[in-house]
Amino acid sequence: MVRYVMLDNQEGRKAFDRFIEEFLDNPFKDINERMEKGRTVLHYAAQLSDVGIVRLLIEQGANVNARDDRGETALHIAAFAGKAKNAKALIENGARLRKVMVKFSKKEREEFNKAWKEVLDNSIENINKKDTKGRTILHYAVGMPDPKKVRLLIQKGADVDAADAGKYRPLHLAVMGQRVENTKELIKAGVEVNAVERSSKFAPLHLACMVSEIKIVEELVKAGANVEQKDKFGKTPMYYARNNKEIKEVLENVKMANKQREFIERTRESTAAGVKEELKELETVDEKVL
Repeated sequence: MVRYVMLDNQEGRKAFDRFIEEFLDNPFKDINERMEKGRTVLHYAAQLSDVGIVRLLIEQGANVNARDDRGETALHIAAFAGKAKNAKALIENGARLRKVMVKFSKKEREEFNKAWKEVLDNSIENINKKDTKGRTILHYAVGMPDPKKVRLLIQKGADVDAADAGKYRPLHLAVMGQRVENTKELIKAGVEVNAVERSSKFAPLHLACMVSEIKIVEELVKAGANVEQKDKFGKTPMYYARNNKEIKEVLENVKMANKQREFIERTRESTAAGVKEELKELETVDEKVL
């Protein structure tokens, strides 16, 4: 159904190789020159090369947040190509994962509309049926600005924790799309807030910090999201929020509250143990007196 932009390997490889050859011959060539479909060499490298090339291009001045004609950055492409090391290098050098737009082709729109009509007519055979990418209708609905659709699907039995081929769950996609109300609907339905996707082990809270959506961060932590959870690179959500003062404050407050709660629990346990010990001593004294 929905297709995230992926570069055509043959077309991309030719454009990428051609640019690198020209750049080596002429180091003064504009590293951010636009090629086919508004892409830069970094867009191609994010999917087609290893992390060494990505870092080299960044060092030479490649714009990590350049968008192509469809609004995709190198980070979007690296993330959906499963290039975890490339994505990490881009993030470390200032790449911002803004709203990930879900784009429908004509055929995909027709398929979604057909499935949605079946839902409304109560004629859909399996609301949790998966497509070739392992996604259900709910995966796609959460990327749209219509929480009523999400709510109805959940009421009709849509699995809020269904994972696609990349282990992305509806909550991951709602967060990346900055769909606050859809996120709330999923949380109300009891979604697993700390589930991780496959390639980078990002939990929804990591992604919420990447897209700098404070309202979603607040909803996730209220629902029990783990602020200390580490991704594949050993990074907690705080790392991805380091440039956002408001989100950092939310996470720090949660960490402080957790520490205070742990302290109170330890104090209670210690006090209870101490009282038990004192009672034992009193019992011993009573026995000696008797």
